[in-house]
Amino acid sequence: MELTWTDRQAAHGCDISACFFDPQVVEREDDFTRRMLPVFKTARPALLYSEKDRKNFVADPLIAQPDAVLRHGRGLLSLEYKSQSRRLHRPEQWQRDIPCSGVLQTLAAAMAVAMESGKTVAPLLRCHNAIYFLRPHPELVTRLMTGAAEAKAYWDEDRYVSASQLAAYCEPWVRTRFAQKDDAQAASSEAGRVRHEEMLRR
Repeated sequence: MELTWTDRQAAHGCDISACFFDPQVVEREDDFTRRMLPVFKTARPALLYSEKDRKNFVADPLIAQPDAVLRHGRGLLSLEYKSQSRRLHRPEQWQRDIPCSGVLQTLAAAMAVAMESGKTVAPLLRCHNAIYFLRPHPELVTRLMTGAAEAKAYWDEDRYVSASQLAAYCEPWVRTRFAQKDDAQAASSEAGRVRHEEMLRR
C-alpha cells in the first residue's frame, strides 16, 4: 500500500497527516475511492456506506452519520467531507485552514463508528483540495467522550446528541487547551483590548 502524505503537523489537539491534490483532476474520477480518497494510490478501501445511505452510528448518547464508511484491511475508515465553499487549503500553512469544527466532527463520528462496530477506525477529513488523517491527543478523546452527555444537556436534546453538536460544544475548550499561535495571539489581543477599555473607563 502506498500512501502519499505530504506533511505532518499538530493542530486542534491532533497529530495530523496531510495530503494535497488538484481538485479538478480528482473530481473527474468516477470511482468513489479515487475521487474522495486520492491519498490511496494502489489500495482500494471498500465502500460500506455513503451519505445517500444515511446510516446512523450510535454510541449513546452520541449519534453520527459519517459521509462515508469504508473497510480497509481489518479496520474501518470514517470519512467526513467539508467543502468550505470550495476553499483551497494552502500546503505551507494548512494548520490555519483546516476547520476546527470539522476536525472535531470527524473525530466524534469516528468514535461512534468505532464504538458501534467494535473495530479500529481511522478518522479522515476531506476538504476541497486536501485530505487529513487525524490522530487525536488522548486528552481530546477523553473530552469528547465525557462531553457527549454535557452536550446533550446543553442542546436540550431528548435522546441523542449529534456529532456536529458535540463538535460545536467542545470547540471552545479545544481552542483554549490546544491553542495555535494565531489563536493565542488573538486571545492576547482581545485581552489587551479589554484591559485598554477598562483603563479608559476609570
